[in-house]
Amino acid sequence: LDYTVQRLGAHNNAYTSFEETVYDVDLPNTEEDTVNTIFAILRDMADRALLTEEKVEIERGIVLSEERSGDSVEWQIILDQLEFLLPDHRLAQRIPIGERDVIKNVPRQRIKDFYDEFYVPEHMTIVVVGDMMTFEMQKLVQDYF
Repeated sequence: LDYTVQRLGAHNNAYTSFEETVYDVDLPNTEEDTVNTIFAILRDMADRALLTEEKVEIERGIVLSEERSGDSVEWQIILDQLEFLLPDHRLAQRIPIGERDVIKNVPRQRIKDFYDEFYVPEHMTIVVVGDMMTFEMQKLVQDYF
């Protein structure tokens, strides 16, 4: 994904919160090839990711790196606030990035099962903002999804 998006001259970012996972792609233009490529990528992300053992191991490293880089005084205050406000709730114990031990050891198949159940087109919302005709974007969504 990153390589293809960058090759188009686009920028992308992603995050996961308690409620959602967001993939944000800022395109360099609205040419037909560029838009079609991004829609094809989004469609693949919806339910066609292979999640090979090799890719899962690479992502483990990325997630662990993100977890380490986000471990700040500010983040610890947020966690303390969650614990204080929701002392008996799982939410205070289950932050979106997950626990380090789980990230390191969860079996690939469990990740795939979760992905297969929840990362499906029916759970997606696509928001398009820019210099494009609404009917053209609606047709692309219908064609790809």
